[in-house]
Amino acid sequence: MFAFRVLLLVALVAAVQAFVSSSPKSAFSVQHKAGTCACPSCTGSKTALFAQNGPDIKGLLQQNAEWADSVTAADPTYFPELATGQAPRYLWIGCSDSRVPAELITKSDPGHLFVHRNIANQACTTDTSFLSVLEYAVDYLGVEDIIVCGHYECGGVKAASGSDLLGDLENWLIHIRNTLA
Repeated sequence: MFAFRVLLLVALVAAVQAFVSSSPKSAFSVQHKAGTCACPSCTGSKTALFAQNGPDIKGLLQQNAEWADSVTAADPTYFPELATGQAPRYLWIGCSDSRVPAELITKSDPGHLFVHRNIANQACTTDTSFLSVLEYAVDYLGVEDIIVCGHYECGGVKAASGSDLLGDLENWLIHIRNTLA
């Protein structure tokens, strides 16, 4: 099992390094002419920006309650069945970026993906959180496949590509900076 983990880690690190070294156009950027739409960048509207960022905590809790009520109304067994355990097929290693939620972008239901997210979707052999997730996913959940999902316009990769010193974040991004060097 140890040899499998080592090979897996080498593959994950290679995948992350390959992603970091590429710089394609953003799949998430909106293609428009400046000043021609209602986005916060074009209008300069802080109100639009805050609305885009979502509701306050009360609104978020209300949305959760409404969602839970609608799911229960559609299938009263949904939550009791979900609570019995998980058997995901995939371990998803993704970025913490709020624009790339694993379940949403793959149209996956809860229980299908075991998800680990961090800034710039890194798979570092010195990160005990990642190593614990990897061990649990492989040894205890029996995941069949591991997905390392990168995305365009990653703020973590951009920060690592720059020359600014970033406080505590610097310690996390050093792996990417070393790869780029």
